[in-house]
Amino acid sequence: MRRFESAINDPLITIFMILSGYDTFFGRWGADFYGNIVCVDVNKQDVWPQGLPKKTAYPIRRETDQVIGQFEDLSEYLSERNDMNTASVDGKLEHVAAYLMSWQYREGSLKDAPPVKKLSGEMANKLEEIIKPSLEAIEVSPHIVDANPGISIVALQRLLNYFREYKGDPITLLPIPPEDDDSVDRFVFIFDIINLTLAPVFAPEQRVLPCALTTWDWMRGRTLGRMIAARLKRERAKSVYQSDEELPYARFIRETMADVENIARFLAPKYLGAYLSVLRQHFHEKGIPKDFPEELTYDLFLEFGVSTRTLITLIGMGLSRTSSIELSGYFGRTDLTEVEVLQRLESGEWESLDLPALVKREIRGVIEQKRLERSADQDIGQN
Repeated sequence: MRRFESAINDPLITIFMILSGYDTFFGRWGADFYGNIVCVDVNKQDVWPQGLPKKTAYPIRRETDQVIGQFEDLSEYLSERNDMNTASVDGKLEHVAAYLMSWQYREGSLKDAPPVKKLSGEMANKLEEIIKPSLEAIEVSPHIVDANPGISIVALQRLLNYFREYKGDPITLLPIPPEDDDSVDRFVFIFDIINLTLAPVFAPEQRVLPCALTTWDWMRGRTLGRMIAARLKRERAKSVYQSDEELPYARFIRETMADVENIARFLAPKYLGAYLSVLRQHFHEKGIPKDFPEELTYDLFLEFGVSTRTLITLIGMGLSRTSSIELSGYFGRTDLTEVEVLQRLESGEWESLDLPALVKREIRGVIEQKRLERSADQDIGQN
């Protein structure tokens, strides 16, 4: 078991784990968050004792159509939404309610919304009348509403109201750069505000700190291997396990990877993005827009699991997250552009670094690809 723990600290083993189907981090963000790979040997007769199942067509229905079909439930939910606390939010109804409210706020009417077109005129009018009172007090900027279609406009307004009523220094509402050790405490504070105003996505209370730690570790560039090893260390310290052999390694590995996907790469960027958008509006309202940092690109940092411009540049050039993190210490700066990074790489000084062979091969491949691209651009320019 000790040999296994040391292995998962190796970035090459981490790459092997990912490529072997342990996770789907190389999918499209927003589409391939999580999945399972199942391999079945169809040549074994005992696998399908009743014979191979026949192919079956499954009709795909939009969730909005299904929820709107439950008209009475949706109507009741919309009528109560304005005064509803986040603990009472129904995830399935909330997404459709957010969609309908945003549409009516933007267009002034629901009648042209695709799912509403299937309803009778009387039912569409009823939905509009139910939603109208909730929109009367909305002061959130329309572009913020458009940028956060999955979050209720009522919740966005509640967040803005929270900021307006906040008695402390507005600066303390901003996240702290992940390189700072106090950053995780600020994430806990922000996640508590999100649970209170937007949605209970990091609830219950005892879950907030683990969610903040996962987000913090991922954004600092922690490898999956190190995050898994840290989880095993925490679990091993619990009295419930008498020996290493009792630790459910496979479950902890799956749960850690699922937490990174569900929390650090989905919930955190989605709700932090909304939080920062509304906070920026609040800073403008208070007449202190210059106190709001120009670039808080937490969506990019969390998507790629890094927290510096140099690392974003390396990944944008084609390097994997693992190779980028391995190489990052070589540059010494956190704000390098692609031109600056390429100049350093083409110097060849990095070849003397103690990097895994797979990482070096990947770097050489990126350098060669960039050379080919430059050559092609030059040929086009000459022609």
